[in-house]
Amino acid sequence: MSVIAPLLGESRLGPDFAEPTLTVLDIEPVTDVSDGGRRVNGYGLAKVLIQKLQGHVMLPRLAFLMALVFLSPSAVRAQDLASAIVGVWKVVSIETKEVETGKVTYPLGDQLTGTFVFTPGGRFSGMVYSANRKAPASANATEAERLALFNSMVAYNGVYRTDGNKLVLNIDSSHIQSWNGLDRSLTVAINGKKLTGRSAPLKAASTGLEVVAENIWERLE
Repeated sequence: MSVIAPLLGESRLGPDFAEPTLTVLDIEPVTDVSDGGRRVNGYGLAKVLIQKLQGHVMLPRLAFLMALVFLSPSAVRAQDLASAIVGVWKVVSIETKEVETGKVTYPLGDQLTGTFVFTPGGRFSGMVYSANRKAPASANATEAERLALFNSMVAYNGVYRTDGNKLVLNIDSSHIQSWNGLDRSLTVAINGKKLTGRSAPLKAASTGLEVVAENIWERLE
């Protein structure tokens, strides 16, 4: 990420006044650095640098520019996904797009219920259902009714990790046994309470075709 930042130098008004000259600096988001034996994140680093520049007349302007760098949305997303993902998320929609044709489908319909839960300790659990599932006619469902119920749900749990803006789900157990032990990766963007996650190409369970899935969740807590 390139930003324009001031360099403090001697002013034409004299050595006691600092006048900015502008230069372009390449700055990458910082997640964890060292300062005199202390570990600080990007926010801490900004604070440390500002403290070290105390007394310069350009400090307010420099502090503002540094805030733009270290508190920019892209930097915050990259640094904080591990903490931002923790909580309970309502599933709003799931769609798949066929890689070959671009055809968009909604495998569980366009009205869903269900949640994903992510714990601070790195575990997750997700259950998603079609909103228009039909209840069995009696307490004991028939084979056809059980099949319809199975085909209108997704459920799995396991452990998760984050890597930049990627959320990687390692499945321990699932409603489809062959998913167990697999990793599912989503490229995630969080905007307020809305989370959008896009998968890498994968085989659709219902058709066997290669698709890209897009998940939209809304934070509940």
